[in-house]
Amino acid sequence: MSVNKTAPQAEAGMTLDEVREEILRDYRIVFESREASLLGRKEVLTGKAKFGIFGDGKELAQVCMAKQFRPGDWRSGYYRDMTFMFAIGQLTVQRGDVIWNLMTALYGTSTTRAMKRFEEVNPHLKSIDVIVEGDVLNFPAIPAANMPPPWVSWVALAESGRLDEIFHLLRQYPGDLPPARIVSWWTGGGGLRFALCLRQSFSDDKSALQAVDALPVRLSKNAKVLTRWEEGTVFFSALTSS
Repeated sequence: MSVNKTAPQAEAGMTLDEVREEILRDYRIVFESREASLLGRKEVLTGKAKFGIFGDGKELAQVCMAKQFRPGDWRSGYYRDMTFMFAIGQLTVQRGDVIWNLMTALYGTSTTRAMKRFEEVNPHLKSIDVIVEGDVLNFPAIPAANMPPPWVSWVALAESGRLDEIFHLLRQYPGDLPPARIVSWWTGGGGLRFALCLRQSFSDDKSALQAVDALPVRLSKNAKVLTRWEEGTVFFSALTSS
């Protein structure tokens, strides 16, 4: 799926710190899903809503199932399975952030459907139109409608399993360099991944590698070419060639 400019990348493995962070992220999703259920139940019991059935008590099983779900697997929607695809990542709001811009940066577009899904996984927000510095935002897993053409390659400047790390790099990306974007995807072998990529796509690996060579050394030393996506890859970013 990727072509390194230098040596092949070592097999991915999780350190103790990464395992700890993964457990804490899972716990946060379980906790926030439980709180969302309790908020919904309160609305029903106080008469503000006529009816509601929620997923409290089943959060952990759904997180475990989500980690094992693979392309081609099939599930029947269930009214208590709200935790199943609660979020693909979280971001902490910084000064000047706007929901529309954050959604566009992650998904490549911002639709009414996506905004509705965003609202559903962020019940702690009084209004999605008003976010303040320090708010923690969940971003729902919304599969993109299109796959990249088989001949298209992208230059990845950095790659991580954490959305906040890649978003931090995007925030710090110099404005005098070629424009960059976020690409997110999931595979059975590598799990959920995020990459900071050059916005421009390339028709072959050779052209992409030439673009890598033209970058400043601080960026090119870790850059690699993303291409030949494996069958079953699920993208969460709208991918278009340019």
